[in-house]
Amino acid sequence: MRNTWIVMALVLSLSTNFCRAAEPADKSDEGQASTLAEKISAIAATHRQRRKEFYDELDTLAQQRKGLGAAEYGKQVSRANLEYSNDARPMAQELIALIKANRQQPAVIEGLIALEGEMSHSLGVDEQLVDIALKDQLANPEMGRLCSLLRHSNNDPAAESILRAVAKEHPMREVRGMATYGLGEYFRQTARDDWGRPITPEQTAALLADAEKQFVDVLENYADVLTSDGKNLRDLATSSLARVRNIPHLTVGQPAPLLRGESVDGVAIDLADYRGKVVLIVFWGSWCGPCMGMVPHERELVERWKDKPFVLLGVNCGDDRQTAQRTIAAERMQWASLWDGESTEGPAQSAFNVLHWPTVYVLDAAGTIRAIDPKAAELDSLIEKLLASTGEAGGEHRGAAAEHEP
Repeated sequence: MRNTWIVMALVLSLSTNFCRAAEPADKSDEGQASTLAEKISAIAATHRQRRKEFYDELDTLAQQRKGLGAAEYGKQVSRANLEYSNDARPMAQELIALIKANRQQPAVIEGLIALEGEMSHSLGVDEQLVDIALKDQLANPEMGRLCSLLRHSNNDPAAESILRAVAKEHPMREVRGMATYGLGEYFRQTARDDWGRPITPEQTAALLADAEKQFVDVLENYADVLTSDGKNLRDLATSSLARVRNIPHLTVGQPAPLLRGESVDGVAIDLADYRGKVVLIVFWGSWCGPCMGMVPHERELVERWKDKPFVLLGVNCGDDRQTAQRTIAAERMQWASLWDGESTEGPAQSAFNVLHWPTVYVLDAAGTIRAIDPKAAELDSLIEKLLASTGEAGGEHRGAAAEHEP
């Protein structure tokens, strides 16, 4: 998994005056359709290569950051972003022109998938693209792949309309199942309160209720369906349903969810075994820069309170066991880490509704949640206060930066 150490919003401002004349799609023969598919594939491949070059450049700049200095580093990142945007824009324009000129061709679905996926160009910014998806491509057998992307397009009415239509009208049961799951995920993502947009408790509750309805529908009617990448909808919906149902209980003052599994070395771990101790739970991954940036401070905490009723419990996310083991050894992380699987949708992350990495929970000796993602400056004093309530405290404390990776 790529280290997403920098968050970028690349908005492609696309002109709508570039459609060129073409024969109606229903007059195209099989050879023309093949040519269309090849053209779409070529554009997507060119963009994929340019995007790789862009990410490689960002990685290089990150390694040079100290030598460049903050001002020059920011200047170079801005330059790289602008150059990438300028290169990507005409690729998207060319692809959109092909889609609009051949809207009834089956190959068009690949163009819509490329736009919504690797090109990060929301279909919702162009009503004609939405119309093509709803009217000309709705019954396409590959529509499930598009739905898998649209589930991440939170708060986007166009994405919701496509997901609803596919879930209701697609002739293939498997695709309807993928769209139903995608619609549930769309509602769950839209209900998040950490996107920086205003959302009321009533709106959140309504969205979560809609999400739960879709996940239950999946479990009752599409549990045997596999997604386009081979995942079982039963497993996905079960995980998402656990997230939705746990959210109301994941608040300060509530008992922490059950947390059981194996460490990265295969040793059984049960959160209940730490009852009577203050517990700091950190969801982390080797691919997460901010997570690894917290490790020196975590080592300090473990050393400072090694003789106190304090436990730091890591939950490794998104790594295979070998990668997690190597990272733990290299970074001298001398505390237990539960392994939550190679995805970022593991059971522990679902139970605690982990939406960013690192995610931090602080529990008191009774297993009650006392803080979720506390500010860096407050973490040490909070732990010391909780230790004092058990009759144990002491130790010089120092703050450390804690950022979140979305």
